[in-house]
Amino acid sequence: MIAKVNANIELLNSNEKYLVKLFDVDVIKDDEIAVKEINQSNAIEFIFPLADTGEFKPELQLRIFDAANNEVFRSEINNSISSTNINKNTGFVEVTTIDFGLITL
Repeated sequence: MIAKVNANIELLNSNEKYLVKLFDVDVIKDDEIAVKEINQSNAIEFIFPLADTGEFKPELQLRIFDAANNEVFRSEINNSISSTNINKNTGFVEVTTIDFGLITL
């Protein structure tokens, strides 16, 4: 199953670079799934196999870090996707999208 995570990021100070990181939140250790660098307001998208999380129903979260690696934003946890979303009739793997909406920094 392929998962897609979207967010629109509005930077009030576009002179800075930020890292947008997608995490699978776990009790013991959060797993970083993907990272994108941005330096201007932008729509971002992460596309990855759900198997990369190692879970059937991962709890996903976006975190944004400034150039000094200080965390400046942490989204709510979203656990709305599940690897059991396979069409039982066709056997096709569905693409599931999570949209974290507009994030203003």
